[in-house]
Amino acid sequence: MDGQLDVAPHLGAGSYALWHRWRSCLGTAADERVLREYAGLAPDYDRRWACYTAATLRETLKRLDFQLEGPVLDVGCGTGSLLWELQRRFSTLSFTGVDASPEMLVQARSKLPPCVALEQASAEALPYSDAAFRCIFSTSALHHFRDPERALREMTRILAPGGHLLITDWCGDARTCRALMAFLRCFRRSRFHLLRSAELGRWLEGQGLEDISVERYRIDWLWKLMTARARKAAGV
Repeated sequence: MDGQLDVAPHLGAGSYALWHRWRSCLGTAADERVLREYAGLAPDYDRRWACYTAATLRETLKRLDFQLEGPVLDVGCGTGSLLWELQRRFSTLSFTGVDASPEMLVQARSKLPPCVALEQASAEALPYSDAAFRCIFSTSALHHFRDPERALREMTRILAPGGHLLITDWCGDARTCRALMAFLRCFRRSRFHLLRSAELGRWLEGQGLEDISVERYRIDWLWKLMTARARKAAGV
C-alpha cells in the first residue's frame, strides 16, 4: 500500500468517497507546489546549482560499472545535465528524458540535441510500455516524488529484463541532510521523502530486482548522497 496507512476499508461508501476526494486533492496540491517552485527556479537553475550538479553527475557516472545499452531513460531529468553528459559519452545510443516541470524541460531542450527525446510526465505514471528501456537513471529527484515507491514500481515496469536501474539521491542516514530537509520544508513544500539507504534497498528488493547495492558518500560537508544500483532479472 505504498507505505501509507490504508483507512479506506474502515469507511462507509459515502465517507470513502469524501476520503478519496480529500486524498486526491492533497496529492494535486502537493504536485502543484512542486511545479510552481520549479517554474520559478528553472531559468537560473543551472547557475545556482552548478557545483552540486557537477558533483552529483561525477559521482553517479563514476558508479556506472556496467555496459550501457539503449534505449536509456532519465526520470526527473530536470534541465538535462545528465542527459547531456550521457549523450556526449555514448552518442550512438537513444536517450529520453521525462520531467513533471515544463519549464525545466524548456531549459533541457535548449541544451540537448534534437535526437534526445523529452516528455512531460509524472514519475508515478510513466507514459511508456512495459520493458521499454534497457537502462533507467534518476538523480536528485526521488525526494521530490510524492509517492517514491510507486515511482520505483513504474521504473521497474518499464525496465527491460536484464536492464539496469541507477538512482542517486540525498541520503537520509546523514544528520546534515535530515536537518537541511527539515529547514527547506519550512519554505519550500516540494520535498516529500528523505529515504535512508536501507529503506531504499528494501524498496528495490520489493520490486523483485537483483544485484542491489546502495553506496553512501559525501560530496561536501553538507550533502551526503547515495547511489543505488540494481538489475532486473532476465526473463522477467
